[in-house]
Amino acid sequence: MIFTIMTLIPKEKSFFLVFLLCTTQLFAQTPNWNVNPNAFEHSMTLTTVVLNEDAYYVTEEITIGVFDGDECVGVSTTNTFFEPISANLAFVLVYGNSASASYTIKVYMNNETVNAGELSFISNAVLGTLNEPFEIQPIFEISGCMEVNAANFNPLAITDDGSCFYTVYGCTDETAFNYNPLANTDDDSCVAITIGCMDANYLEYSIEANSGYQEVLCINLIVYGCTNPFYFEYNTLANIDDNSCTQTWQNAYQLQNENLNILNTTIDSLNLEIENCSPEISIDFMAGWNLIGYVNSTPEDAPVMFESAADYIIIVKNNLGEVYYPEFNFNGIGNLIPGQGYQVKSTEDFSGFQFNN
Repeated sequence: MIFTIMTLIPKEKSFFLVFLLCTTQLFAQTPNWNVNPNAFEHSMTLTTVVLNEDAYYVTEEITIGVFDGDECVGVSTTNTFFEPISANLAFVLVYGNSASASYTIKVYMNNETVNAGELSFISNAVLGTLNEPFEIQPIFEISGCMEVNAANFNPLAITDDGSCFYTVYGCTDETAFNYNPLANTDDDSCVAITIGCMDANYLEYSIEANSGYQEVLCINLIVYGCTNPFYFEYNTLANIDDNSCTQTWQNAYQLQNENLNILNTTIDSLNLEIENCSPEISIDFMAGWNLIGYVNSTPEDAPVMFESAADYIIIVKNNLGEVYYPEFNFNGIGNLIPGQGYQVKSTEDFSGFQFNN
């Protein structure tokens, strides 16, 4: 109805009439925002529209207030629907006592007052048209994540709603071997599950395996060795050949026979040398005490060993002090021990003594 009145009255008086009608209607709805036009020397006019939270023009009636500090210097409401832009317009007359100033804008919507930015006041200025109105953008209280390092940080939020979450890279495929239940951003690291033996010490080992019951999948422990049964080095436990097969059984038998022949020849030669060597050692005695060693290879009875020198020997002692007296036919020594030394006292010098063999 207000827009129709504007089209019927003269152009120079239409705005003033509309303003008066709007103001009359407004005072019944505003949250005690009042203006005394007689207190000001300057004014400017606004043709304006209010944007909602989605940045669209509102089609509801919303109260607009312009303030110089705490003092209201302009007030109106969006009660004129303008179909070409599908929006409710408000016509605001803003006052001031200086030719220019900086004011704040507030809107009253949804039963609460919301800040809506600033207005640069210029005396006698006209801001906005019907088709291109001055846009008032309320500063809504935006809730969201306010943690700068979070993945969903919202730089426009002024109230933290506890929704912050952080980027965790990893495999997000639940069927993959390396699925990470904590990851929320896939990094293309997923590896498919491959059942197999993962122990390289077993024949069944698979380099691609990453899952499976190893006690069942890993069966044959690797044993390196000669795996050819025709070779002397053949190892019945070996399952991987290590190139240690060097000699066939036939060659081994031949070599063994050759070695036996060499051994037999050596034994015969040694036996011949033993037969040709003379182990008998002659001992020369002086009158008095003599120290000799028993050179035979087997223990023998002392009287038997000294039988050829019994007429010249007074006494024979061993290292234990045991004695043999030929004159009294007393043998306290018993057998002579190979390699042991004996003290012999002779009545006179004589040479060429040999133990009985």
